Parts: sequence; structure tokens; C-alpha cells
Amino acid sequence: MAQITDLETFRAFWRDEIVARTPLLNGFTELANNEAYDTIKGDGITSPFMVLLQPEFRTIDNRTINVQRSVDFGFFILKAAEFKGDNAEIKTIQNDCFSICEQIIGRLDYLNEEKEFFGKYHATNTQYEEVGGLFGGNHYGVQCFGQFITYDSIRHNAANWI
Repeated sequence: MAQITDLETFRAFWRDEIVARTPLLNGFTELANNEAYDTIKGDGITSPFMVLLQPEFRTIDNRTINVQRSVDFGFFILKAAEFKGDNAEIKTIQNDCFSICEQIIGRLDYLNEEKEFFGKYHATNTQYEEVGGLFGGNHYGVQCFGQFITYDSIRHNAANWI
């Protein structure tokens, strides 16, 4: 896996290194347009599944030649409740999704420490909390937000300028 420097590598990372490598998730979609909403509401995804949010790219400049990318990420781990309003079922779903989210955070930490292939990741910069009543009112789970900082810096290339 290459450094996360653009949308393509960002999407590939989540699809190939996170979702495809865990039996805990049965589906994956990106919340980029109405198609994702239709997929979630339809029969296209089974529970539990990940909904990946659009990343936010920024730069970090410590007044050096090493300008780095900061990539803010977010996702939901969701599962559909069979019965709306069944508090026991909702609590079980949220607990299950919370556990999956923590497994993903553990995987990110492992990949950061052992592989160092996507950049710097600090779990202390990751927030997650329970959510409910999404996508038609019967999807419950956990939302998670965090940040990577890439190792590859953004450099001036004189060949690209006149």
C-alpha cells in the first residue's frame, strides 16, 4: 500500500487494508452521494458494514521544506435493527459496532507501528461515539473520526513551472 496522498489511495486503503481483511464487516460503501444512501437502504449491504466519509486533506508546515499532508478521516460502523425501538437490540448493536470500531483502531495502530506504510497515526487523535436512528431510522452503531499525517512531503518541482 502506498502513502495516502490522494483520494484513490485513501479509498484503496480502507477497502483493501481494513474492510477486506476483517470478517467482522460484511459491507462497505462511501457516503459520497445518494447512491450510498440507496445502497444502505436497499438490499446491497448486509450488516454490519462500514460507511466511509469523504476525507479532508490539509497541509502541515512547520516553516521548513517538509510540508506534509494531514488527512482527516471518518467512518460509521452500522448495523440495521430488526425492530425499531427495541432498546435491548439497539444496545447490543451499538456494543457490537463499538467493538468493531476498536478493532479497526487497533489495526490502524498496528499498521502505523509495524508497517509504517500510510504515515503517522496517533490513536489519541481518534474520537468515536455511539449513533442511532440513521438511514431510515433503523441503523445503529458507532461513528469514528481521526487523522493520518503522511511521511511523503509536498515538494516544489521546478520542472512544473515556467
